Amino acid sequence: MVIRIISGVVGAVILLGLLMLPQPIPPILVILAGLFAAYEFIVLTRAKWGFVAGGLLLSALVLALLALTAMLTGEDISARFNLWGLIITSLLFLQLVLVLRLINGVQRARPMPASWTVLWGLPLLVAWPFTLLAYLAWVPAPLSAGILVIILALAWSADTGAFVCGKLFGKRKLIPKVSPGKTWEGYIGGCFAVSTVLFVVALLAPSYHSFVFIPRVFFHASVGATALYSLALGFVLGTAALIGDLAFSAVKRARGVKESGTFLPGHGGILDRIDGLVFFRQLPSSQS
Repeated sequence: MVIRIISGVVGAVILLGLLMLPQPIPPILVILAGLFAAYEFIVLTRAKWGFVAGGLLLSALVLALLALTAMLTGEDISARFNLWGLIITSLLFLQLVLVLRLINGVQRARPMPASWTVLWGLPLLVAWPFTLLAYLAWVPAPLSAGILVIILALAWSADTGAFVCGKLFGKRKLIPKVSPGKTWEGYIGGCFAVSTVLFVVALLAPSYHSFVFIPRVFFHASVGATALYSLALGFVLGTAALIGDLAFSAVKRARGVKESGTFLPGHGGILDRIDGLVFFRQLPSSQS
């Protein structure tokens, strides 16, 4: 746990410094991290190269969605956001279908074949989340750093809160066949951790509301109302982070490995750090 905490703090400081660099360095760094995560996913699944190529092609199409959105809508910002919402909702639905298949397969001892996992997992579980992060990283600094740090802090607070509460109080297993270490106590602790961070952000950084895609109910709300909104949204986002975590846990369980890599001491690979962002990043966007 000590190594995990120390490496997490050091990594967060380094990340903040990198995100403060001038454009276009931040989005390029996010894209490079995405490529490394894609490599980890390919190695993890050990799928046939034909399906890997198909997954990479679908990932390229996903990455092209941003450019396609701009081309189709031109200068019409309202139409662009409407199309963006449709794309996010559609991909979110496909992600949910994939995750349910992955989890159900492991629970029934009939995991999804590696070939199909890489074909659909690369674009939906890796390429799309990193596309959204790269899009946010393109916002001029220091705003981009603030946006990304808040989003990552919310996502990682869910992971850290679940980890700590699970270690201290965890008794009732959540889905033992998919992730034996996860407990209901850890899940609730993760949700409360997200709510706490969200509450602090809502109070101290009101000017970021529209950029972090916090729902408009936070605008001009009292402290008590903000606490209630934070608690409700914290459980929604905490659940989203858990679903993303379970998705990659199912993939790793099907392949018989514990971590996706060893790039980050105490944390595993990049995939082990971004799993909660698969759904987490999209839900606030759809609520704006």
